[in-house]
Amino acid sequence: MVIFLVYMATISAALAGEDALYPILENDLWGYMNRQGETVIEPQYDLAEPFGEDGFAVVGKKENRKVRCGLIDREGNTVLPLIYIDLFGENGVYNLTGPDENGQIQEGFYNTRNGFFQPPVYDEVYLNEHFVQVVIGNNYGFVRCENGEIAIEVEHPWTPYEVGEQEGYLFLTEGSESGEEGITCRLLDENLQDIPLPEGLMPMGWAKDGVVPVENVSPEENEQNVSAGVHMEMGLARVDGTVLHEAEFDYVHEAHNGVVPFWENDLCGHMDLEGNVIVPAKYEVMAGGWPGYWFYGDYALIDEEDRYRYVVIDRQGNEVFVADRFTDQGMLCMEVITEDNLTEYSWYADDSNLSGLMKFEDGQARYLTEPIFESVHLWNGEDGLYPAKQNGLYGFIDENGQWVLEPEWDDTYGFENGLAWVEKDCKAAYIDREGNVVWQETRE
Repeated sequence: MVIFLVYMATISAALAGEDALYPILENDLWGYMNRQGETVIEPQYDLAEPFGEDGFAVVGKKENRKVRCGLIDREGNTVLPLIYIDLFGENGVYNLTGPDENGQIQEGFYNTRNGFFQPPVYDEVYLNEHFVQVVIGNNYGFVRCENGEIAIEVEHPWTPYEVGEQEGYLFLTEGSESGEEGITCRLLDENLQDIPLPEGLMPMGWAKDGVVPVENVSPEENEQNVSAGVHMEMGLARVDGTVLHEAEFDYVHEAHNGVVPFWENDLCGHMDLEGNVIVPAKYEVMAGGWPGYWFYGDYALIDEEDRYRYVVIDRQGNEVFVADRFTDQGMLCMEVITEDNLTEYSWYADDSNLSGLMKFEDGQARYLTEPIFESVHLWNGEDGLYPAKQNGLYGFIDENGQWVLEPEWDDTYGFENGLAWVEKDCKAAYIDREGNVVWQETRE
């Protein structure tokens, strides 16, 4: 049933309501049902992934004990034949891996938005919404999603920085790690024109929320810095080239949900999208890893490991909660605060590992429950219902930590499009929000 759990994690919200289709397993074969539990596509596949926003799903059948993948529409019609070693999609574009005309394993792509098919001819393919990054040997370039035409020639050597598309902008790096030439970072618009930054500034990250980190550096200086493992000072600019904050920080992260983290003297602070400092650099938080310094909702959890404490701040920089990690109750552990302003907390003491819920609202921290759950999946909630585990069984709680569906299932992922996959006694089922069984796995 683990494979079922993975599939449920990716069911598209775009197919919500009565139009949603769900993978089902009967007698070890996969098919699809509608929200009422009626079979729409008969079980016939050894692999059946959820339908994407574009209305297509990846399916597979075994051939000589190996699964070969293809693509079907919502009526079960085959769109791509089941011949590919691997097939996965993003934004209506699918990466496909299979033999080229000479039998060599290569990669191509298929655009469901207009039906364009690029046969496997590249060593690697990385999907984006408008431009597909392709690789031949040690060089990369970009081709257009709608027709496969070359947008940027495949002649750029790999460098230490990421390359790709974000919010319609391409972030590229040119040069090499060998030190033979400088590394130039570029940010291109949808017409593949460089954003007009003032002389001496170079884009140094993805374009997000309409802004981009910039560095006060030339290509030659950048190569030297990469070799030495150091950075020049960084600032922030709009994607039209307007400088919002001069380059004076040690490091500036890409924006996330309207806030830009930055570092000064190894301390973390935050700017808004106009380059104004809203939280001074005063928190000992390293860039990278699970970004607790990001705002998913109205609050961010700052995990200061060196100071052995947690700090919760709002978007104005006010500290609304401060707690030591080590107390008489044991070691406090807190999870990143969700977009619903909820977090899971636990005390590690006497081998106990139970979790409770906290909520942040109106500048206050509120304990919703004592540590009574073995686990809570706050990121998997739909309409205020969250999977929670107690005494080895899963049920569903509301945002106040109260049981809506009492724990009785061995496993679940959570509700998607009004139904939840659950497992009990080694059999899978779908239930609705009242706990009624809509579909039950059958076996001969």
